[in-house]
Amino acid sequence: MTRFLVFIFSLGISSSIIAQELNCTVQVSSSQVQSDKTVFVNMEKAITELINNTKWTNDAYDSEERIECSIFLNVTKNSNNTSFTGDFQITARRPVYNSSYTSTTILYQDAGTSFSYNQFDPLQYAENTYTDELTALISFYAYMILGIDGDTYAKDGGTENFEKAMGIVNLAQSSSFSGWKAEQSDENRYWYVNNYLDQFFQPLRDCSYDYHRLGFDTMTEDVEAGRKKITEAIKKIDKIHSTKPNSYNVQLFFYAKADELIKLYSEASNNEKVEMTQLLKKLNPANSVKYNKILSNR
Repeated sequence: MTRFLVFIFSLGISSSIIAQELNCTVQVSSSQVQSDKTVFVNMEKAITELINNTKWTNDAYDSEERIECSIFLNVTKNSNNTSFTGDFQITARRPVYNSSYTSTTILYQDAGTSFSYNQFDPLQYAENTYTDELTALISFYAYMILGIDGDTYAKDGGTENFEKAMGIVNLAQSSSFSGWKAEQSDENRYWYVNNYLDQFFQPLRDCSYDYHRLGFDTMTEDVEAGRKKITEAIKKIDKIHSTKPNSYNVQLFFYAKADELIKLYSEASNNEKVEMTQLLKKLNPANSVKYNKILSNR
């Protein structure tokens, strides 16, 4: 089911308006490089137009359903007027049913990324075509945002978009830029999307659906029951951890969710606090110190 249909049947929202899927705020920072700033102004505008004006799927979205997201690019090197290196940060958020709260679904860092950009050439996505590196990067991020968001509304709801992202990865294999190839690293764009399509990581995708639809979307009616569903969802990830501890996609999941989980379980019973603190520190040791905050309100 598409995100639009899930909204209709699950949340009672209906509309005949078809809009682009993403509502993305783009910021390009060039404070670390000395050059004509016009190129960066044009780069920010071009990225904004590409990600917000492209119709990425055939799904129908009401304008109010557009996914809230952001891209922050900190340019760290400018070799010439068309070759750049920078750090991308991709953030996406999902509304929680019947509340003003939004839950972060992606907080992804793509650091030290090199790309080409000619400010006089528009960025235009063409399916099954690798046109340039910056277009490939932004298109990849767009489909990952759509895929991860889709998984929060329907079981495996993001598969088609993950497949589109994988298609971009495959097309980029012939490029000279890094981050697209499996052998270059076990923590890059290739593995980011490949893992979502790997059956081994199905518990993570199941967790995402249960966490959001069965957990957070029900908490306005029953906080305790919703939190219990989230606990059950997190426990599913232990199946992955037992074989591949500290796996890339699991750590990215907790990178986005750590602060939210700390706030959620700080208001739980003492038994829940102890249980979840131990589990979260096991699954996401990088944030072990942060998870101790859950116990500070006992």
